[in-house]
Amino acid sequence: MASNLPKSYYSEGEAARTLGLSVPEFRSLLKRHIIDSDDDLSNCARTTFHASDVLILKLLATRALQPPAVGVMPIPQG
Repeated sequence: MASNLPKSYYSEGEAARTLGLSVPEFRSLLKRHIIDSDDDLSNCARTTFHASDVLILKLLATRALQPPAVGVMPIPQG
């Protein structure tokens, strides 16, 4: 049996490490994209995250690090 199967659940610290973030950076990511109030942020330490949650957070973190798109330049004709 393969030992490198993805985990089913991640703790806050494990999810942060998987994303290459510190716990405060991870919480900031959650606050920016997921959590509605500061009260909900206090539950993060007790929350478990599914592998799919971590994937979505990775996509959000990657998007947050990319510079904003300025616009698409038209392709010159002729």
